[in-house]
Amino acid sequence: MHSIEAKKLGYGGIRYISKLFGCNYRTINKGIADLEQRSLISSPRIRRSGAGRKKAIKLLLTF
Repeated sequence: MHSIEAKKLGYGGIRYISKLFGCNYRTINKGIADLEQRSLISSPRIRRSGAGRKKAIKLLLTF
C-alpha cells in the first residue's frame, strides 16, 4: 500500500513515505518492484502450489 502512494508522489515519494510511516525504503522499493512485475498480479493464487500444512493422513502413513 505504501508503495502505491510513493509512486503517486513521484520524485522523493519513497523517502517521504518511509519517514512518514517509519518503514525502510528498501521495503517500499521491493513493493514497487512487485507492483511492476505483472506475473505476480495476474496469478489467481496467493501461495505457491504445494505450500502449507500437509494432510494429516499423509503424516500418519509415513510412520
